[in-house]
Amino acid sequence: MVIRLLHTRDFTFHEFPNKQTPKVPPYAILSHTWGDDEVSYQSLQDIVREDKMQLVQSMSFSHGLSKIYHCCKQAAEDKYEFAWIDTCCINKLDSAELSDAINSMFRWYKESAVCYAYLADVPATDDFRVEGSAFYNSMWFKRGWTLQELLAPQNVEFYSKDWQNFTTKYDIPDVIADVTGIAEEVLTMPLLYGEGEKAFWRLQQEILKDTTDHTLFAWKGDGYTSGMFARSPADFVPAVDMTTHRRDLQNSASSLTNRVLQIELPLAPTPIPDVYTAVLNCYPWRSEGVDDFYPVALLLRRQFQGRNDFVRVQNNEMIDFRHLKTGSYLDQAAHIDPTYLYVKQVKPIEVTYNMRKVFFAMGRPYRENDISDSTKPYPLLCFSSQTVMGDALRCA
Repeated sequence: MVIRLLHTRDFTFHEFPNKQTPKVPPYAILSHTWGDDEVSYQSLQDIVREDKMQLVQSMSFSHGLSKIYHCCKQAAEDKYEFAWIDTCCINKLDSAELSDAINSMFRWYKESAVCYAYLADVPATDDFRVEGSAFYNSMWFKRGWTLQELLAPQNVEFYSKDWQNFTTKYDIPDVIADVTGIAEEVLTMPLLYGEGEKAFWRLQQEILKDTTDHTLFAWKGDGYTSGMFARSPADFVPAVDMTTHRRDLQNSASSLTNRVLQIELPLAPTPIPDVYTAVLNCYPWRSEGVDDFYPVALLLRRQFQGRNDFVRVQNNEMIDFRHLKTGSYLDQAAHIDPTYLYVKQVKPIEVTYNMRKVFFAMGRPYRENDISDSTKPYPLLCFSSQTVMGDALRCA
């Protein structure tokens, strides 16, 4: 996968190997909220091909063009020849390129020389240190991609809606921590050059130290065997709507030692030998009724008989009970005694199960695209209450 950069003076595109070598020049990168008139890769090429000055002349009529122009202008003033902007530097008509770009974004933001965080709803006169200010309430903090775009780059500069630089990430870690709930030490934690996936894994470790929120484990991967931590921020995209289910229940604290996560979760068997469902205390916010018990569960495989050592399997699957018609399982699932599990973080191993043995849909058969298409109801895992309560593991 190459990185496509935009020249900050003539608005032409240039491609470079996506490797950690001097061949990729220093570049600025933009973090922003999308609007209705963003400019695509193809559109910007057409504009530049016809007349480069049209970009400048048209920017007052297009917020999307204005962001491209001002980002490049600021980068040029900061002596950067190139910039990367997600709206126009990815050919979104190429599904393979789009997928690769999503998986590479954390690295691209981490390797940028500077990240311009453009807050379109914050005026330059805003008292950004005061709770209730436009900065505190900016939509930029409410978008899913903000986490990686705030943490991955070492140098993040904040710009107001009229492109005035008013602060940086390292100037106000206390304010950003107050707005986002991210600990200051995480905000200032260096991401070591060359770590690759290890950087994101280490970030999740740091988050685990300060929270018992199970949404940290609610993600979908590539279908391989893995541990409880995601490999990429892109793994959270299919589960971006997850929220804590029962806030009245205090999740037990988890611990991590030698790449093994110790966590306490309700565990129930499946028809596949040594494969279990581990129920998380979180659910998709689209579920109807805040008091309904519609949790999600992961598939875990026991590694050794008689021991509670597990790995996550089929990590592109996440069982969602929101459309279950009968209450027999749901009424009692919350009462399964939690089990102490030891889940090892392993390298990806492709192990495929016949999911038709696991998923018993109420009223319709399991379909392959139920999992990959997040707009459709998930498959349903249904057992009789006797099976669940009788075979649920309980450990001393």
